[in-house]
Amino acid sequence: MTPLEILLQDRFVIAGTGSRSLDLPENEATRVYLFGKLVETLKAAKIKHDNLFVLSGGAEGWDRLLVFACIEAGVDYALVIPTSTYGEYYYRDHSVTGEDRYHVYCEMRDRAVTVECHPGKMMQFPNGKWGYQNMVRNQRMVDLSDIMWVWDPTSAGTKDCVARIRKANRRFYEFKLQGKLF
Repeated sequence: MTPLEILLQDRFVIAGTGSRSLDLPENEATRVYLFGKLVETLKAAKIKHDNLFVLSGGAEGWDRLLVFACIEAGVDYALVIPTSTYGEYYYRDHSVTGEDRYHVYCEMRDRAVTVECHPGKMMQFPNGKWGYQNMVRNQRMVDLSDIMWVWDPTSAGTKDCVARIRKANRRFYEFKLQGKLF
């Protein structure tokens, strides 16, 4: 068993996947609303599941919002990232905002209970197709979670993760601008 698998024993695990575009300036109102809903929902989930734990892929957008909602709600979380240079690549050099946001990634990383990293860049999947480690990270979160929270299942990476969720017959909730989980 890996350190993360040991940590998650006897925990109720929520993993999140969603679009990076949530961090774009034009989505600020949606982001603010969803942050409040995430905090509220995490607090309710924490009451229902005193062993609650969250996994985040650490990406900008939904993943980042989920992490900071965990911090606000007092819920432990771990980052499951595809490469050791993930923060530098996505937050510093290729942020959806066009700005260097590496400090944001560092805060998420430093406040996480643990960070699990899958080294490498490209890999061949059982179906013979090649893909990025991001997809391996997606599968890892599906495998470790009791339920997945999804935002915007139309974006490429999220779409891949939703396909994996369905294939694994894992429960998921498509987080929308309205609705209640617990």
